[in-house]
Amino acid sequence: MVAHDIGARVAQALTRADPARVARLVLFDPPYPGIGARWTEPGHVREIWYQTFHLLDWAPGLLGASRKTTELYLRHFLSHWSYDKRLFTDAEVAEYVEAYSQPRALWGGFQYYRARARQEKTWAGLPASALQVPVPTLVLWGENDPVLPVRWADRLPEYFPHLTFRTVPACGHFMMREQPDVVHREVLAFLQGLDQG
Repeated sequence: MVAHDIGARVAQALTRADPARVARLVLFDPPYPGIGARWTEPGHVREIWYQTFHLLDWAPGLLGASRKTTELYLRHFLSHWSYDKRLFTDAEVAEYVEAYSQPRALWGGFQYYRARARQEKTWAGLPASALQVPVPTLVLWGENDPVLPVRWADRLPEYFPHLTFRTVPACGHFMMREQPDVVHREVLAFLQGLDQG
């Protein structure tokens, strides 16, 4: 299983619940329980304000009020979280705007944040051993990701006892787009069992 960011959270939960279904796990910039309270450190709050915003009942209506508001919102993240601030073309941004302008498209994504807030409360106070992912796991982390700083990888071994960890230089949050050759090479090697070194 290969997953990024929110998908990586889901993949971890699935693998913990039924590890026999996952032979190998690959995660890109994964939120994981070891990040803990660092999400809300004073210097990092400016990066995660949207997570609290998504919990507000009126947030999807405000963002979905027009294509312009949706575009402003999406363009911010696509640029700010990228190493190359011009990574996404206007045509690509327009495709995102089209997708997120569909009825209830934003609502569905925002509901995920509500569910996640409940999940994190269940993690509080649990030891790392209770939240371990017991399968071979490759974690790739962008060295320049502002929302999930690479320094937060420090506790990965506590949660992933069969860990292969690599950083991806000159890379922000969207590594599959920013460094596709590196990602492809690392994932293929890991899935083929060639991850030594």
